[in-house]
Amino acid sequence: MRRLPVILLPLVLALALAPRVLAGESGGAQTLEQALRGGAETGGSVYAGECSRTRAPQDAGKTCTKLFEERGPVRAYLVGQTFSEFRRWLFLEEGPAGWVIVASAPMDTRASPIVVPWPSVGAPSG
Repeated sequence: MRRLPVILLPLVLALALAPRVLAGESGGAQTLEQALRGGAETGGSVYAGECSRTRAPQDAGKTCTKLFEERGPVRAYLVGQTFSEFRRWLFLEEGPAGWVIVASAPMDTRASPIVVPWPSVGAPSG
């Protein structure tokens, strides 16, 4: 199986989610839960919801999210496999079409303390 370069991951994610965001799965504005599910289920993962609400054994092997920080209108979520380490970031913002993913980035697991790679969209600098 061939792996994509890390630099292409945000583009692949954006292209995969574009139809969901534009259509707004429910026919109306996309909810926060729908946006998180869409971002977390990339690559065939099953979304279990907020990590603190997952339960073993029924949620083992699924993907969960955790709100890490808010900066202006943008929320930074950690994404990872339940009962394991986080692997990437999802950045969401609420707009006229509901909640949308504005960026995604791999998590730098070597950084200490954790450094949030804030996207330039919507987030103030600093």
